[in-house]
Amino acid sequence: MAKKDGDLKTFQEALRLSEEKYRSLVENIGIGVVLISPDMEILTLNRKMREWFPRIDAAERPICYKSFNNPPRDGICPYCPTHLTLKDGKVHEAVTETPAGATFRNYRIISSPVVRPSGEVEAAIEMVEDITENLTLRERLFLSESLYRTIFETTGSGTIIINEDMTLDLVNREFKRISGYEEEELIGKSWTSLISPSDVDRMRDYHRKRRKDPPRAPGTYEFTLIDKDGKEKSILISVSMIPGTTKSVASFLDITEIRSLHRELSEREAKYRLLADNVSDVIWTTDMNLHFTYVSPSVEELRGYRPEEAVGRSIDEILTPASFTAATEAFQQELDLEGTAGGERDRSRVLELEMIRKDGSTVWTEIKISFLRDLEGRPQGIVGVTRDISERMRAAREIEQARKELEAKSLYLEETNTALRVLLRNLEREKLDIQEDVVANVRELILPVVEKIRHCRPENKRISLIDVLETNLGSIVSPFLRNLTVKGIPLTPTELKVADLIRQGKSTKDIANLLNLSARSIEFHRDNIRKKLNLKGKKVNLQAFLATSS
Repeated sequence: MAKKDGDLKTFQEALRLSEEKYRSLVENIGIGVVLISPDMEILTLNRKMREWFPRIDAAERPICYKSFNNPPRDGICPYCPTHLTLKDGKVHEAVTETPAGATFRNYRIISSPVVRPSGEVEAAIEMVEDITENLTLRERLFLSESLYRTIFETTGSGTIIINEDMTLDLVNREFKRISGYEEEELIGKSWTSLISPSDVDRMRDYHRKRRKDPPRAPGTYEFTLIDKDGKEKSILISVSMIPGTTKSVASFLDITEIRSLHRELSEREAKYRLLADNVSDVIWTTDMNLHFTYVSPSVEELRGYRPEEAVGRSIDEILTPASFTAATEAFQQELDLEGTAGGERDRSRVLELEMIRKDGSTVWTEIKISFLRDLEGRPQGIVGVTRDISERMRAAREIEQARKELEAKSLYLEETNTALRVLLRNLEREKLDIQEDVVANVRELILPVVEKIRHCRPENKRISLIDVLETNLGSIVSPFLRNLTVKGIPLTPTELKVADLIRQGKSTKDIANLLNLSARSIEFHRDNIRKKLNLKGKKVNLQAFLATSS
């Protein structure tokens, strides 16, 4: 009997020690442990659960879904694994979104049954792990990866990542276009297979120095790329190491066409190299309120702001009013596309916007934008690549101005030609009319008199005929004389004769001989004619003026 009592005490002591070990383990374990009754009452909590929920008193047997949620729920949580365990006696697991005031906490819960010898489920034990920070880190990691890939794909340059063994690790769309290969044909392929044999040794040497002795490896240089069709392309490449890795990143600019024009454009080569070596797109991100969350250092050259000055600003502070309106309209259109047939996740959009520099001046830019998305594909922000196109806009304006000026000059010339054609037709018609008048007058008035003079013998008769001839000649020129009279110019008969001879191109001496007057008298008449024609003191040729007045 004494032996049985001793065995019982030994068993009870072992049981006590076992319970203490269990309680110590439960109390000090790094996860939460809670015992839940079939009525969803909290029966006990370990230390970790009491740290998380210090206001819960298990002695009061509070209801779990009312106590663990803030604000309290009115019913069992839809994801609750414990409720399922209490019903079917099996182990269940779930990740929660537990309200905690203005935020949520995420817990991973494994629920196990406590079963009586009869097989009835007496309670459920919850093993609770707070994974809120883990989920946040995963979300941030995804956004970071999304940002990286979006920038990698949307930059305007061909870009690749090269492993230490010179195989290709990653390529973007622009590089696939330049090389002619698809992604599956490039990944894992040796980078040297795309390089002209004449450049391979040099490129291998640069690749080695970049990892062993970086200052000796140039960051930017030229080489010849062989595309899928075997065509050689002149490439300007910029290479740098990815910090903390043995990989390098390289960007490409296809300068084949420029090199083909090298001879004709040799004087511009220096300017091109300066541009190619220094041009840099500005890469940036915004939140969904269009406030900048990141801006690359190249913004200082484009707009005069340091990156830290640009971050936090809103787009309405950097765009002119018209461009701000265009940008917000495009943003709203892109939001409207979400969830529609045309709303592909990887779509992008190009805008031309006028930006305000720090000094108040403006610059025209081309902006390529895409959405940054979360795990579910919902837009969380915008990533953009900005390029200065002010020179292109200026050239376009100059071309448009030149086109308008050319159109105006063409219209002016056309109108002038039309007027000249009309004038020439009128002059030709007047010339023909004058010719006809002269021929008719000569035939009727001059030729008969000349014929009589030819056969006339008495001198006095001949003089009389000459007088008649002179009178008839005056009649022939009378249209000119009548024009001057009609215009109200009060010339004397002698001045009319002098004016007519001047119109015919006669000199002062010739006129004096023809009119039997002195040269001085002719000069006097010329002076009077200029006065009466209002030409005194003007640099106008009298003979030309009279010729146009006939």
